[in-house]
Amino acid sequence: MKSCHMSFRIALAVCIATVSYADIVTREIAFVKDDPAEERLTQAVRSQFPPPKASPITQFNEWNEEEKIEVAKHAARVLTSGFKTLTKFKLEDIIFAVKCLTSSESHVFMKLKLTDFCVCKKTPLLVTYDDLVEGRVTLGYELTRSWRSLRPSIFHGWEINSNTVPCLPSCSSKNRSHGTFCIWEGTINGTSSPTYIGSICYKTSNFNEANKTNLPNDICSRWEYGNTPILRLAVPDELKSWKSTVLLYKPPTFGIYKSRNFLENAETDEHNLPRNPEGRTGFGGQGLLRNTGKNEMHFPIIIRKRKRNVKEVLIYQSYGRDKLGPIPEFYHEPKNKNGLQPDPTMEDYLYGLLKNESYKECTRKKFGEMFSPSNKIYTGYLPHPLTTDNAWIVGSVFIVKSNQKCLNALDVFSTKNYMNLKWKYINESQVKNIPELISAVFPNAVFRNIYGNPLQKVMIAASPLPLLTMFIILIVQMFAPLPMFILLPLIALLTALQIGSLSAFVL
Repeated sequence: MKSCHMSFRIALAVCIATVSYADIVTREIAFVKDDPAEERLTQAVRSQFPPPKASPITQFNEWNEEEKIEVAKHAARVLTSGFKTLTKFKLEDIIFAVKCLTSSESHVFMKLKLTDFCVCKKTPLLVTYDDLVEGRVTLGYELTRSWRSLRPSIFHGWEINSNTVPCLPSCSSKNRSHGTFCIWEGTINGTSSPTYIGSICYKTSNFNEANKTNLPNDICSRWEYGNTPILRLAVPDELKSWKSTVLLYKPPTFGIYKSRNFLENAETDEHNLPRNPEGRTGFGGQGLLRNTGKNEMHFPIIIRKRKRNVKEVLIYQSYGRDKLGPIPEFYHEPKNKNGLQPDPTMEDYLYGLLKNESYKECTRKKFGEMFSPSNKIYTGYLPHPLTTDNAWIVGSVFIVKSNQKCLNALDVFSTKNYMNLKWKYINESQVKNIPELISAVFPNAVFRNIYGNPLQKVMIAASPLPLLTMFIILIVQMFAPLPMFILLPLIALLTALQIGSLSAFVL
């Protein structure tokens, strides 16, 4: 009986300790399940980490009205000539027009509204008015009804020339329910005609939505491709899917095509290049990535603990707009097959930063264990700044938390540290857990990909299960006591599972 009471007290104490720990952690990570990152994350949190370097492109919202109209007319002519339709279009309105000044030329972005109109047949019809009215000539019900309403004097005698005949009622603008909108990108130099770079045109019945100009404050920087002066085409969210119908889609294209990495059963475009499974990006070709198709990369979030429980994370000292954030990026393979980019892998680079005296204790095998699959929290598509329609990134995000001397032995002041990595202090009063750290160092879209995938949702939902099982065992123990040799190992196992499931969210 005493052993039963003792086991019950031990189980109760373990449960109370686990409940306290679980309550603290689950309250801290509750926003992962309920609130979007944009609402939860304050500017103060992200301000702890360096932003990307400023864009060299300058934006001008106001420019000469006559020049703007002439550029818009030229753009409309170029666009409509590429439509695979017999319908004619004319420029109706300029929704927005922005000029982006690069180092050598001016880029222009325009959103235009076009109106389609009917063009009647130009072939003369030699019939008399009496024949038409009395039905001796059949021209179709709608056409006959339309002409019967006209006076004979309109036809100037008995010959009807269709050049003077109005369009059919079905061609009336009142009967056209869709508007045509185009986003055009080009360059101007002030002397010659604008140079065409890319465009997308589509029809929509939602005029109010299409006319909205909810644009970012700095369009030029937002649509910049990496650190280059090349700007990607702005594709509306509703048209990013390849299944969305467009009248015209010709994005800017850049990059070599020698190296390809095709996925099995991957779709290809008209140039036989692999097509981004996530949809249109407004930029075509290989871009600045190693391969067309899938590019595998690693993103290690390395956290070390110093004296007095001070925690630091390894980040770039500074980085450009071609990076996903301050977390270092590495290709999965050490170099490209054509030898153009001899970049090391994640493990090669970081192991090369160890101090010489640490190689004996921190062997290559021991160092590599820190990047084992058990420390990988996500593998999948990442919306990287260098992604194109034909080249994209599948990234693996690692969380490495260790008190090992190997991490303390990393020499960020070494001449081998050409990526300029440094240790950054984590203010735990603002960044309380791993999800908040990830939301601070990655864009919102990446955060949603990581914590919006089914595996992470299952992990979060399943984290209280060991705790719930222990409560059930306690209740059973009151009525049907279990032997100590069964009860204690079972409680120990459930406690380890509980702490392990929650430790993935603790810094």
